[in-house]
Amino acid sequence: MSSDDTTIENTEIGRVQNTIRNVAEDVVGYPLSGITSIDRDEDSWIVAVEVIERSSVPDTQDILGRYEITLDDDRTVTGFRRTDRYRRDDMEQDR
Repeated sequence: MSSDDTTIENTEIGRVQNTIRNVAEDVVGYPLSGITSIDRDEDSWIVAVEVIERSSVPDTQDILGRYEITLDDDRTVTGFRRTDRYRRDDMEQDR
């Protein structure tokens, strides 16, 4: 097995990650800020993402939304829901 075969892009999680990067903004309606988790259950992938719902100056006042996007085994979006909404500064204070 070459080193190219072991890269994240060549794994199922990597393919799910690429799918989310390509579809998240269209599905949720806001620019993707990042993927926070990828989980698998019996028949679907559940991907948690953060999006910028409102940009502000300074950026600590940005409003971020956390969403779960569900994909089936073919990596087709089957649903999404917002799970949280907060100011970027609120998130940074919790760390």
